[in-house]
Amino acid sequence: MRLVLDNVTVGYTHPVIRGLSLEISNHGLVLVLGPNGAGKTTLLRTIAGLLKPWSGRVLINDLDVSGHPELAGRFVGYVPQINPSKHVHPITPIEYLETLVKLRLGKKRRDIVERALELVELPREKWFANLWSLSGGERQRVFIAQALALDPPILLLDEPFTYVDPVGKKSIARLIASLRHGKIIVVTSHDPTLLLPYADLVVLLSRSGRHVVGKPNEVFRREVLLEIYGDSFVEYPSHMHMLDHHVG
Repeated sequence: MRLVLDNVTVGYTHPVIRGLSLEISNHGLVLVLGPNGAGKTTLLRTIAGLLKPWSGRVLINDLDVSGHPELAGRFVGYVPQINPSKHVHPITPIEYLETLVKLRLGKKRRDIVERALELVELPREKWFANLWSLSGGERQRVFIAQALALDPPILLLDEPFTYVDPVGKKSIARLIASLRHGKIIVVTSHDPTLLLPYADLVVLLSRSGRHVVGKPNEVFRREVLLEIYGDSFVEYPSHMHMLDHHVG
């Protein structure tokens, strides 16, 4: 499996990301960081084929999937940010996953659904509870199970720690880390500490369209972080901190 972004520029009324290139093969974890408005979600939507680049290409196994979600969908599982306050219809994790799998395959496959829920280690008693009554961490496991159900080689996760308590965040981080051995995982996060120890590649985006791509020790340097985060970058004697207040 090979994911390539070849000099990609993408945006809406103006460019959000300019000239981004990266390549990752076989498996590994790509951690996408940057302040609000830097284009983290835009990048995931571009990889998924939901946004067409203004220039450049997105290639998966040498297939150009730029702006073609039906092509990217052969390889990609995508977990967007989900605000639970906007979803009040009662549905269980089993029903939720079965519906999505049926839409893709044209038939129910309880075995696929159960295998996905087991993979993310959601307790079986939660499978039949109201999805919106679960904790933030439990719900996130369901959403990841949905993306994993058809075993895609590439997994895109947009802010998987939102609405998750501190204990749940560590648990979700361990789950994501365990999946990186067999898949290419691209994940956005406002908190670099959770997944940085497992990251093979870091993409640091700025609001100006500038970006830095490299291994964690190449990216997490004072001069780089100061350029990307500006006044939001604070250096203490023992550590560095980026003030990035997420709006849910």
